[in-house]
Amino acid sequence: MQLRVKDNSAASFPSAGVDLTSTNAAQVFVKDALDPACASCISNLSSTARAGKVQLNWTHTTADHYDVYRGTVAGGPYTLIGTTQSTYSLYLDTTVQNGTTYYYMVREAAINNAEYCQSNETMATPMLPKRK
Repeated sequence: MQLRVKDNSAASFPSAGVDLTSTNAAQVFVKDALDPACASCISNLSSTARAGKVQLNWTHTTADHYDVYRGTVAGGPYTLIGTTQSTYSLYLDTTVQNGTTYYYMVREAAINNAEYCQSNETMATPMLPKRK
């Protein structure tokens, strides 16, 4: 998807008439607030970082399964790193590098693998324990 914005008024921005086209990549996930399936979307995704791993936790919903995504920039883009069955509302990421900040989000998915709901974003930075 490409988005082009052109500001034709200098009322708010001093860039009147400037073409603000960007080729940066972004992910857009549209959620219909009236869709009952989205009423129970994960909104409490949290993370705990330890040396060499990050644990994600959230409240169980009615999803068939959860797809776990990770990125290194706030807001994405994200890459699918794993899937967990609906009986599990946690995920342990052991493929992280200490000292790197990671951003996570989880999408709920139906039995046909269609994703229909996206969680909030959480971040974590795994670190080696400090020596005494």
